[in-house]
Amino acid sequence: MYRNHNCGELTIKNVGETVIIAGWVQKIRNLGSMVFIDLRDQFGITQIVLSADNQTVDKTILSQVVTECVLQVEGTVVERSSKNPKMVTGEIEVDAKKIAILGKCKNV
Repeated sequence: MYRNHNCGELTIKNVGETVIIAGWVQKIRNLGSMVFIDLRDQFGITQIVLSADNQTVDKTILSQVVTECVLQVEGTVVERSSKNPKMVTGEIEVDAKKIAILGKCKNV
């Protein structure tokens, strides 16, 4: 399955669900112990989170991810500790379990 939700529809009601979403990487923030990826599609933006102790995501794939790559992410919807009331999806994030690069982009 390509995806079972779009990037603009997940809310606090989806916490605990396993989802598959896909979209373009808008922004990557690597804080060392955690990596945050803003994934977007035509419907909105969802934040993806990967902790340093995440054993399910292949780190070699993560090193290839640049802005504007197209990703498919499977993970669990969790409540964000720092909510963003300006976003429809600002109360949640997806704790990634699997990441696949669907389309590569040269980051120039």
